[in-house]
Amino acid sequence: MTRLSQIPDGSLSDLLAALRRETLDAADPRQVVQELQVHQIELELQNRELRAARQALEKSRDTYADLYDFAPAAYATLTRAGRISRMNLTAAQLLGVDRALVPDLVLSTWLAPGDWSALLAGLARVLDHGAEESIYVGLEHTPQTRRDLRLVIRPEHPPATGEPPTACRVVLLDITAIKQAQAALRRSEAKFRTLFEATTDALMLTDEQGFFDCNQATLALFGCASRDAFCAYHPADVSPPQQPCGTASMTLARQRIAFAMQYGHCRFEWMHQRADNRQTFIAEVLLDAVEIDGKVAVMARVHDIAERKRIEQQLRLAASVFTHAWEGIMITAADGAIIDVNEAFSRITGYHRDATHCGRPCLRSSRR
Repeated sequence: MTRLSQIPDGSLSDLLAALRRETLDAADPRQVVQELQVHQIELELQNRELRAARQALEKSRDTYADLYDFAPAAYATLTRAGRISRMNLTAAQLLGVDRALVPDLVLSTWLAPGDWSALLAGLARVLDHGAEESIYVGLEHTPQTRRDLRLVIRPEHPPATGEPPTACRVVLLDITAIKQAQAALRRSEAKFRTLFEATTDALMLTDEQGFFDCNQATLALFGCASRDAFCAYHPADVSPPQQPCGTASMTLARQRIAFAMQYGHCRFEWMHQRADNRQTFIAEVLLDAVEIDGKVAVMARVHDIAERKRIEQQLRLAASVFTHAWEGIMITAADGAIIDVNEAFSRITGYHRDATHCGRPCLRSSRR
């Protein structure tokens, strides 16, 4: 006779149905055999279902065990006293320990001074109130250098007896790289702010709506009391209504800003106006497109060139006097070499201007 364990599920179910359909007299001895066969088949089917369920549970357990052990994040189970009752491979690697020593490990061994009390307080709050909590601690007793951690603590599922949980599941997130990046960003921002504030040129940041930052040199140049006061202006607001070319300052300012945003750079001269006394001054403006918080803005550098313009005007006047004077004028270096002569000198001496540029002092003793 074929053993029931060797019969496929479908055939076994058909056999059970056939036995149940067969009716025998209660006094017939075969009735007892039939009932035993039915019961035996039912037990075999139930046993198969139990084995299938057990296999599924074991597979699920193995899957979750692998996910737990080989997860990229460090996981550990901590008691109220901070003792480690379980941890995955990543946590063991983070702490630099053998998982076989877990029952004897206390997390305080690796915590920076002052963080142990914060951890115990966090564990107590989570176990008493059941709410998830995050705390920040530092590891200093690892084989590596100090590591900054964020601990996400949540209570373990309470036992079926209804008693409160006695341990917490903790995710140990290594945020050392994030902390280092934040520190580097703060240093970069401090360096930029120092350069931004220390330069003698007026620097300001603007977009199509107006200014949103400036340095101290800007406040001094435009006569504003505070950064907030200056940032309330549009570039056209610190300018006369029209530029020397006759174009409205507002229209021309928008064109310059749009050009800089499109092509990345723009340099021009601009007539500005102070905010305190409305006095105008000529300035050289350099616009550079920059990206701030994912948006394109414009950094403007404004340099007062009124003094430069005055000197240029004096030089042009002196050049005009030199060129048009009736007297012969010769400019020489300290060693007597001729640097330049005017037209009157050429007319009087007969030497063309180009002939004197060789710088020979002998021209002074010429008989011509």
